Amino acid sequence: VKTSQPILVDSKETTHLDTVLCLVNTAMLGHVGTFSGGGTNAKNTPAPDAATSPVKKNGMLTMKTKKRLLQMISSSSTSATTSSAAGDSDILEGLCDFHTLLALDSMLGKDDMDEICRLVKKWSRGQRRGTVMGDKLKMVLQSVLGG
Repeated sequence: VKTSQPILVDSKETTHLDTVLCLVNTAMLGHVGTFSGGGTNAKNTPAPDAATSPVKKNGMLTMKTKKRLLQMISSSSTSATTSSAAGDSDILEGLCDFHTLLALDSMLGKDDMDEICRLVKKWSRGQRRGTVMGDKLKMVLQSVLGG
């Protein structure tokens, strides 16, 4: 099968795909879904950046993504619910994008990134209660995003 774009098979770039590969359950990296960063989110509403990538070609976050994340952080900080994850739901949903996490990894320290990944992992697995982003981590994100 000829592909429209080059793909990696056994660490080699090719535009031809063996049809036997289609018979085997194979993990594919590119997809559209809840945590892909495009298409729809968990509520089946269009994602904010469905038509554009959250990162630039150089791997850094776009200004639009930075502003959206800063807005989510500020709305979660001003939320009346401080002891539950309800106030942090927007920012945690926004961080469930792999490309965003990858860009943040180059901007944050190891401990902060580990904490974000732990929170996103819990959130994406459905553990909504008790998944709260601490004020320190929000402040670190705000400073890195330019807020």
